[in-house]
Amino acid sequence: MAVSDDQEAPKAAKQAVIVIHGMGQQRPMQTMRSIVRALWETDLDLTDEVERREPGRSRRISDLEPGEIGPPDPVNKSWLVPDTRTGSKELARITTPVADNGMRTDFYELYWADIMEGTTRDHLVAWVKGLLWRWPHQVPADVMFAWALLWVATIAGIMFALNGVVSLFGEDTSGRVLPDAFDAWWPWLVLGLASIAAVLYGRRLTGRSGGLRVTSLDFLFAAVLPFAVAAIILWFLPVEIVAGASFLSFAATAVIGWFIQGFLVPYFGDVARYVRPEPSTVAKRAAVMERGLELLRNLHGEVPKPGKGAAATRDYDHDARARGDYRRVVIVAHSLGSVIAYDMLRHFWAERGPVAGGVIDDDGRAALIAMSDYVDAHAPDGKALETFDIGAFRTLQRGVSQAVGRPQGGWLITDFVTMGSPLTHGEFLLARDRDDFERLKRDGLVPVCPPLPDAMDRSILYAPRDDGDALVARHTALFSAVRWTNIYDRHWLVFFGDIVSGPLTSLFGAGIADHHVALSRWPYGFAGRIFTHLDYWSDTIRSRVLATNLPPGGPASSQPHIDLLRDGVALDAAMPDEKNEARQD
Repeated sequence: MAVSDDQEAPKAAKQAVIVIHGMGQQRPMQTMRSIVRALWETDLDLTDEVERREPGRSRRISDLEPGEIGPPDPVNKSWLVPDTRTGSKELARITTPVADNGMRTDFYELYWADIMEGTTRDHLVAWVKGLLWRWPHQVPADVMFAWALLWVATIAGIMFALNGVVSLFGEDTSGRVLPDAFDAWWPWLVLGLASIAAVLYGRRLTGRSGGLRVTSLDFLFAAVLPFAVAAIILWFLPVEIVAGASFLSFAATAVIGWFIQGFLVPYFGDVARYVRPEPSTVAKRAAVMERGLELLRNLHGEVPKPGKGAAATRDYDHDARARGDYRRVVIVAHSLGSVIAYDMLRHFWAERGPVAGGVIDDDGRAALIAMSDYVDAHAPDGKALETFDIGAFRTLQRGVSQAVGRPQGGWLITDFVTMGSPLTHGEFLLARDRDDFERLKRDGLVPVCPPLPDAMDRSILYAPRDDGDALVARHTALFSAVRWTNIYDRHWLVFFGDIVSGPLTSLFGAGIADHHVALSRWPYGFAGRIFTHLDYWSDTIRSRVLATNLPPGGPASSQPHIDLLRDGVALDAAMPDEKNEARQD
């Protein structure tokens, strides 16, 4: 059924959304399916007109079956369709019917966790050493507390381990360290933790959705297992052992070891392996990048040879096996995926953008000249002046992206959306310090938004040769055509909010739409603010907008984080003009 529906209108205008997951042991399509729900399935504004014209065509009603848990809400239809453009047989694309703007959407996932498989403690230790061994003035103020806490945790872990070893192999000098009053509290502490575990397990069962059945046996298992474990603990660990220094030292060491092996290595180990360009990591980085670039090539289509396309089309040596189905491409990236996406954009702009050797016509050149003039007037050195207007700048960006995407083989990426991005710590993760980061920007290795003009001619354009060639974009002008939206939840005391994320405008430019939200897992109160890194597209939490550099728009909502994500991706963007029809032929 999905295939036949997909073949009904092969000439329909389409847009593609690439989802790039973050760090950790992700499963294929895990992140994409939840983001598709937030962007498409639950946004009924996208299909209002279609539904009025043809009731039942674009929506389905999810009625609960006996034993199922989940809201019986109307959702927009979507289908899983086999597709090889991602380079993995574990993945499929998710496609949609035609929306009110006349476009269909195909969702793809760039899955890279399998390439990073094998991250070891050695990578993490080397990275942590690089973070620790810095002078305090090289540490950004917003992560100074986390940096100090990392020092304390490292020293404490070493001391606990040494104390445990001395207590085990040295003389028995440990003795009892906990007060006698602890004896009466120990059983109740264990039983209390078991009760909390049973309640949380039960709430997890009641919150499951997706058509999975939950039986009374599941609830019985959730209630009995924590108390069975508690009974085993009380039997084998009497209070006389627990109150001793040796046990507490070994327990603390075990907790730290579990935290490193179970959390830091799977999650931050990926960051360590990707952001550190060392002999042991270069091959992995290259493999991730090539998989991403190949997907972009396949979505963009082939480049016409000279003489077969428009007169302004340049010779372009490209062997991508592509179809050229899409009017625009959007990249949505979470966590470490945003760093990967940033690198992909940087490399693909040099390969396929309207630079020397790329596809550019007179309209694209005129749009780029207008952008260059605006940057020269309002951000001449990459720093926005008081006259810089982010609204006007983003309007020019949209004009550039539409113009350079019209010719067949042109640049199609219009929007880049990051959530929980560690790029906010770019001077900490990607460079030695802020001065080194600024040098990377001046050298053109770190594109910024608005683009940084050349220091000599104060332009983001140049003539590739001295024989009268028309102007083309510089390799640093990536964000003249790509609008960047960043959504973050700033942390407090490391554990509340999202320590990974933060604003990007101070490092990467005032042209980024920076949205500071406060995510909360209602009704857990302040406890619902603990580590919100995975909640940016969740439709089961509440949020507030604390700060944004865009003018307010739309009615107030209890879930503005979802609204901001939808605005950044803009699935309801107006369909490009008829000049783009040639791509469908």
